[in-house]
Amino acid sequence: MFPQALLARLVLLGLMGLHRLPADANAGEPEPDSAYAVLRNELTAQYTLLIQAKQYEQATEIAQETLRVVEQMFGPDHPNTAQVLNDFGYLSRVQGKDAQAVLLHQRALRIREQAFGPEDAALVQSLNNLAKSYLALGRDDEAEPLFKRSLPILEKQLGPDQPRVAEVLDRLGLIYTRQGRAAEAEPLFTRALAIVERYPGSTAPELVTVLEDYAACLRTLGKLHDAEALEARAKGLGATR
Repeated sequence: MFPQALLARLVLLGLMGLHRLPADANAGEPEPDSAYAVLRNELTAQYTLLIQAKQYEQATEIAQETLRVVEQMFGPDHPNTAQVLNDFGYLSRVQGKDAQAVLLHQRALRIREQAFGPEDAALVQSLNNLAKSYLALGRDDEAEPLFKRSLPILEKQLGPDQPRVAEVLDRLGLIYTRQGRAAEAEPLFTRALAIVERYPGSTAPELVTVLEDYAACLRTLGKLHDAEALEARAKGLGATR
């Protein structure tokens, strides 16, 4: 179904009040936002296809209208609104509109902090996406504490040896290297590489990223032989740097 048709259904859902069940709903019935969740998943799938096709203008129109409707349905400070803000922020970032992405992710993070507290797993998405937007703008000092907040939450939620943990370790290592703290970065890269090498769900691009970032760190430390070995591995996997 076209995104516009899904949006029309979303508007109708809000007008009819079907996105929430009455307070005295019987046990065993769907969760209060289940009707919205089903429609939202459909809309997200279509929205993702538009981004993959680089149809950014249409995707932006959908994001703006979805945000308007969801704010009316749930309020400006609801977690559902935060998720729409997150999606809109991602769209902004892939277009290179990082300053706009920062504003959207900042707002999403504030909503989630108010709703769930400062250490809930629901915050990880906003913490990491805001940090990535800061990195893209060269605002490493602001990105660092966000990645540091998300790391223990992810480790507790998923375990210490998961690819998403490796991604945060790599980003922190990258920041430390750029800040002249390569000695602190090296053990982070060592751990990140060990995770992506042994985890069957890791992809070649993820491994290439860690190899290249780790190699840059080792070059900074003067460990040229080790750096060249990692660069050769990355090149063999299709690195473009």
